Amino acid sequence: MVVVGLTGGIGSGKSTVAKRLSDHGAIVVDGDKIAREIVQPGEPALSELSEEFGSDILMSDGSLDRKELARRAFVSEDRTKALNAIMHPRIHERAYELFRASADASIVVFDMPLLIENNLDRMCGLVVVVTADEDTRVQRLVAHRGFDEDNARQRIRAQLSDTDRAPSADVIVDNSGTPDHLLESVDRLWDCRLARWGCVPEQDESGTCETDGPVLFHHQGRQQRFRRRVEWVFGSEADVEFGGDPDKTLFASVSQHAPSEGGSGGVDESTREKLSWLGFSRQSGSEAFQSEARRATDDTERPLDVWRSGDPIDPATIRLYPRWMG
Repeated sequence: MVVVGLTGGIGSGKSTVAKRLSDHGAIVVDGDKIAREIVQPGEPALSELSEEFGSDILMSDGSLDRKELARRAFVSEDRTKALNAIMHPRIHERAYELFRASADASIVVFDMPLLIENNLDRMCGLVVVVTADEDTRVQRLVAHRGFDEDNARQRIRAQLSDTDRAPSADVIVDNSGTPDHLLESVDRLWDCRLARWGCVPEQDESGTCETDGPVLFHHQGRQQRFRRRVEWVFGSEADVEFGGDPDKTLFASVSQHAPSEGGSGGVDESTREKLSWLGFSRQSGSEAFQSEARRATDDTERPLDVWRSGDPIDPATIRLYPRWMG
């Protein structure tokens, strides 16, 4: 399993990308759909929104008037923050529930507009950012979603820019062109990266794919993205040494307390779950793990666990070493 974070600004075409990935077989967890579910009449979030933005954001039947809420929530940064403070914790909680329910799936796509702004990119094994120039996005919003031009630009500029999203992106899909070009890009991403996730290279019969171009590999900020993910799993105060070749395999060596007698492995269930969302699988007992163990000169150098990313293009390894007590 791997959680693929999918994000992009309003009008970028993110939903089209999500639909195409779903057609290929991915499970899609839709952040917008969750957001609609948690503001149904009777839900606590709806009551809080009414208190914060006024009771006239409710329609006569008690349901949310989304256009009126948007008109009030996006007039300033403070108002937008107030909206997010009510909505996002509940969206995150529901998304985690859906990830757990999809644990047997190979690819789970988390379609979330504010993925990066809310630091949710660090819990995704791959982050895909869909981009498009502002004028193209405005045209789409006016033509297909009923915005006037001024409101469309206001909504776009209230969000993170594509330039600011880029360092968090493992993959950038440019949707400034034709619909066919977008679908071709998504198909290439699926065939050459996602469908091959977890494949042992010598057993991968899907063919060789060139890694050139941002659709498959976005080099900028690669080491920092890996660091953020490891720190999300083990905590920012964890004893971690990072290394590896920026153009090849990255690794993190993490010191863990040695398991108690009779214990197994070097991680608890919560850590195991996080590693699985990032697309890592345990190598302990494998040839890779045995090779690490054979190189150790004493117990303090012998890893408790070795976890390897299933990403066929951007490999990474996490090694867990014992931290002896006493």
